[in-house]
Amino acid sequence: MIDKSGANLAGLQAVNVILKFTGNGRTIMVRQVKYLNNILEQDHRFIKRITRPMMGFKAFHSAAATLAGIETAHMIRKGQIAANGATAFQTFAEFEAASDAILSPIDVPFALSYFGGAGKSHMEKYGTTLNDFAEVRAKASRHAAKNPLAVFRDEVTAEEVMWPGVLHRLMACPPTCGAAAAVLVSAEFARRRGLGAKVAITAQEMVTDRASTFDSGDMMRVVGYDMAAEAAGKVYESAGIGPGEVDVVELHDCFAQNELISYEALGLCPEGGAQRFIADGDNTYGGKVVTNPSGGLLSKGHPLGATGLAQCFELTRQVRGTAGATQVEGARVALQHNLGVGGACVVTMYQAV
Repeated sequence: MIDKSGANLAGLQAVNVILKFTGNGRTIMVRQVKYLNNILEQDHRFIKRITRPMMGFKAFHSAAATLAGIETAHMIRKGQIAANGATAFQTFAEFEAASDAILSPIDVPFALSYFGGAGKSHMEKYGTTLNDFAEVRAKASRHAAKNPLAVFRDEVTAEEVMWPGVLHRLMACPPTCGAAAAVLVSAEFARRRGLGAKVAITAQEMVTDRASTFDSGDMMRVVGYDMAAEAAGKVYESAGIGPGEVDVVELHDCFAQNELISYEALGLCPEGGAQRFIADGDNTYGGKVVTNPSGGLLSKGHPLGATGLAQCFELTRQVRGTAGATQVEGARVALQHNLGVGGACVVTMYQAV
């Protein structure tokens, strides 16, 4: 049991009550729920520090633990717990163990250590500097300044982003509120309704964690480099279109570090070539391919569940030529990259028809 706070205990008790009413007689071992609650606690330690003067933290924590129990119950009902009792929580435990074997655990939200570690790995391999990540962040702000839907539209310079170390506050995306929607129809439906069927999904691939996630000893691979590279390669092969023919990309820049390593994973530049790619301005207007014209997660914002469709919205309007101030001139081929650690990556190609 976890006794860091009364709220934790209340949350676990709520989980146990929920599990009794799943209706199929199956249960989940407490240690599995405990691990999930530890994940919640890791994030909440950070929240607790910045909300220490405020009341109600325990109520917040209890609610989060209770919601975790509800989700667990749904997983049991839907058969998402394997016959041997293994769950997604255990898989994430393996993922966490892989990162802990590379990094010294520190008291920060896990995403900061994961992607900071990935950036450090790239720096050590290829001589990438902190300024390169800062330039990515500055580019995001310049793009967002033209996007009325972006949450943060103030431009920042690389100098304003800089800070000693491998990751600074402005290099992390802000979790934000937002919503997005898409309607997917057949060409025949569009024809009957008089809709402008100007954009088609040419190819799409999803790849989940590979063995290298857990045994490579490389934080770039832990956070999804190999997943992205494999998914992108399959998309290019299926579409018969190479990375050199892509006009515009919306990629998962949860951190400036992940945008930089994704340039290479998606084949937009050679491995180890991201530093030159950025310095030459090949990631923005007037360069080889415009990355995140919306401002990306770094400036547009990251509404979590809505992020993927927000990328879809931006790319379909780019291909339609209706993106307004963010329009990439002559855009006909667009690439979308969406990622979740521990772990899956989806890469989608859109094309003008």
